[in-house]
Amino acid sequence: MSDKNLGGGRLTTLSADQLAHGAIATSLVLSLALLGSVWWASGRGYDFTDEGFYWLWMHDPFAFDASLSQFGFVYHPLYSAFDGDIANIRRANALITWGLAGAMLFATVVRVSGRWSALDAALALAWASTCLVAFRMGLISPSYNTLALQALLLAATGLVMLDGARPRVRSAGAVLLGVGGWLAFAAKPTSAVALVALAGVYIAFLRPVPWRQTLWAVLVAALALLLFAFAVDGGPAGHLVRLRSAMELASVLDSGHRAGDLIALPGFPMSASLKLLFAAVLVIAMVSVVAAASTRGLAARLSWYSGLVVALLTGAVLSNVVEPGWWSKAALAPFLLLALALGAGMGAAWVRRKGGSSDASGRLAWRREGLALVLAAFPLAYAFGTNNNLWEVAATAAVFWPATMVMLVCGRAEPYSRTALSMIWASFIVAGLLKSGQAHPYRLSGTLADAEHAVMLGPGASSSLGLNKSFASAIAEAQAAARTHGMREGDPMIDLTGQSPGMVYALGARAPGVPWLLGGYPGSEAYAVASLRRAPCEMLANAWLLAEPNGRGSIPLEVLDRLGLPSRQWQLVGQWTAPAFAPALQRRPPQQLLKPPAFPHVQVASCLAQRAQAKSP
Repeated sequence: MSDKNLGGGRLTTLSADQLAHGAIATSLVLSLALLGSVWWASGRGYDFTDEGFYWLWMHDPFAFDASLSQFGFVYHPLYSAFDGDIANIRRANALITWGLAGAMLFATVVRVSGRWSALDAALALAWASTCLVAFRMGLISPSYNTLALQALLLAATGLVMLDGARPRVRSAGAVLLGVGGWLAFAAKPTSAVALVALAGVYIAFLRPVPWRQTLWAVLVAALALLLFAFAVDGGPAGHLVRLRSAMELASVLDSGHRAGDLIALPGFPMSASLKLLFAAVLVIAMVSVVAAASTRGLAARLSWYSGLVVALLTGAVLSNVVEPGWWSKAALAPFLLLALALGAGMGAAWVRRKGGSSDASGRLAWRREGLALVLAAFPLAYAFGTNNNLWEVAATAAVFWPATMVMLVCGRAEPYSRTALSMIWASFIVAGLLKSGQAHPYRLSGTLADAEHAVMLGPGASSSLGLNKSFASAIAEAQAAARTHGMREGDPMIDLTGQSPGMVYALGARAPGVPWLLGGYPGSEAYAVASLRRAPCEMLANAWLLAEPNGRGSIPLEVLDRLGLPSRQWQLVGQWTAPAFAPALQRRPPQQLLKPPAFPHVQVASCLAQRAQAKSP
């Protein structure tokens, strides 16, 4: 056998490409398998808290006149297109996110390679599986979080295209950046502020983009926001009233979310085992890049094949042997994708320093490095404004770190081989995270695999979901009580449990005032009163009540008295065991259904009188 094949010469471009193409194909298959896993999970589980809030918002967003996030309006067409089918809407949301991630990574690969090919698309879709980290807690439903991620993916795609060589590409990038900015504001205004800062730094200091494209991005964002304000609230003035009202309600709730928290950096809760794994992933990623750039034939092949074996074996162990409970406790586990990016970047820097770079210049252009750093900071823009741990929320948007890796590592001559092994590692990391979410779904008891009891729920019983026994029984008993005592679809229902907007939606009812009367906060009672005052007295007097006396976070019935609605007029007609979604709630008090008064006109008059008295000086 010739030296050319055994190591006497250089590793040819063809053999390097063959190895890289095989790794890309493997990663693409894994990516599709991971998407299939999310597809399966979309038909199972139902969270009564956050998800219930999302579905009430999307079902009828125009019913609420105070909101900081407008995701309900943005997703309402999607909700209508699927007739409220929760499982299919979740799947569409996952596909949209995956497609936008693929588009962003495709733009990044094309920016690096300088060409368009089917292999570019395959590489991008292989990396796109990292966006599925956003669903690692089992929350696949559209929300302000998924809208913020999708908006930032659009904006990142536009930012990458602004660095293109062709004017048309730069103009298209400006439009995408503008649309992404508007959607970010609609999802989370704080994320939009962070996006403006990052894009502004890149445009003004790192890459002098022509003013025309910059102006296009600003005008597109402003026009989209203006049209949206007219569609939702009749104009900018009405939209500002909506935002101001939401801020006033938030201040009444006193949830501990302060303006000063926006710039305070919390602790970085990375466990010792995760730190060790972070270091291991970083080293392996660095070695794999060096191996891919090796110029010694036999040594190159040996390092490639050994690296592939290590990636497959350790990845399989990581995603299948490590207990799902470890992943669920390691909130910063998605930072392993950052370890891949950092390690690969260090390996590429070492190769260039040793003269092994395949780039003609031997180094990346400074503006490309600047763009890589901006993309690396996008997860922080996603998390900016959260009242949870900033780093844990940022980890949800880990999809931007592979784009950083491509920018830092790849060159025009060989954009694929250097990240091929890292792609396989990334797929197994995502697999471990998804497996954890399905074994320990957010605010659900049991695993998603145990959710085998089919339940029809929502307006028009439009959704069929697999739930575990306790959740299925609670919904079935509540539906039976509601039907028996004359509750009709679309009737108003006041949720005083503080944590069950999902039951309101499951019964096909409407929530007056706000989608979720949040319980458990210092100002929850005052928040309930202020929110319900936004609803007509006729609606409140005819509303059914969902209560959980003595429950954690429950709101007392007496809040109705403060609204001029004597609570003793409501009649208890049903009761069931509330499902436990956390260890601390294993012995929850039963939930109750209360029927509105038979003659509500008396309550309406009393409510109106109370409001008139409150307005009088």
